[in-house]
Amino acid sequence: MRSARRMQAASALGNRAEIETLVGQAVRWTFIPSAAVTLAILAAGYPVLASFGEGFTDAYPLMFILAAGILTKASMGPSELILNMLGHQRASALSMATAAILSVVLNLMLIPIWGVTGAAVATATAIVSMSVINWVAMRRLEGLNLFVLANLPRRNPQV
Repeated sequence: MRSARRMQAASALGNRAEIETLVGQAVRWTFIPSAAVTLAILAAGYPVLASFGEGFTDAYPLMFILAAGILTKASMGPSELILNMLGHQRASALSMATAAILSVVLNLMLIPIWGVTGAAVATATAIVSMSVINWVAMRRLEGLNLFVLANLPRRNPQV
């Protein structure tokens, strides 16, 4: 990722405006394509699953559960990479470790109760938790908001 090197350089030089610009671009360039591809997969999901047989379409609702986790992660941009580029590897590793532990625990708890739906819920929850931890870490450590809506370009009102 070319912007990662630029982000590291801006951080080393203390160029806050450049970091904010690069973070905003990274978040948008992560979310927009991810949302488009996720929506396309959801749109094509049922016919593709149906082509394998009637029993496979039962998994279609699970795609929406997993998509919610993926879109939440995408809405925070490449947060692990940004944390790492700005020197916060511990925070990034902590979020990943927390998500992994949460995934294992939730899978062990939910699969016996809900089967594959429990696995989808556990996976999506772990993905969302990692994203939220990264968002909180970036706000606390750098004062940057990684949420996609906070990084949309704003027009300057004409006076």
